[in-house]
Amino acid sequence: MSMKSIPHRSNVFQQVKVIPIQEVLERYGVVMHGKYALCPFHDDHRPSFYVYDDGFYCFACGANGDSVSFVARLLNVRPLAAAHDIAARFGLPVERIRDRQQVKEELKAATEQIEAQRALRGWAHRAYVRLAAYRRCL
Repeated sequence: MSMKSIPHRSNVFQQVKVIPIQEVLERYGVVMHGKYALCPFHDDHRPSFYVYDDGFYCFACGANGDSVSFVARLLNVRPLAAAHDIAARFGLPVERIRDRQQVKEELKAATEQIEAQRALRGWAHRAYVRLAAYRRCL
């Protein structure tokens, strides 16, 4: 009997790290001048944003990191959401893994739907009772 292995979820971070950081930066609107660019995280007038092969560093504001941390900071999202955004923009097939916030939102939506259905049944019952009472008066 062969044992089925539990499907290993693909690591989106490893998949997007394959994309050169220069391509990621350009896809998000950073205009490169060789290895330098204007920093998108502050009002930069001289290129102080240096791009290495595997990361970036701004000599003016100190921002640094890799492509995922760049997108996370630029879009003000968590690193997992940033990695998924990069994957989507580059057309990488990545299975979307729900995070806690998504689960909370789905649970809240389901609860609101149940409450709305319950309220609708209550209104329908009250309308039926009033209509029945009205018919008896006729």
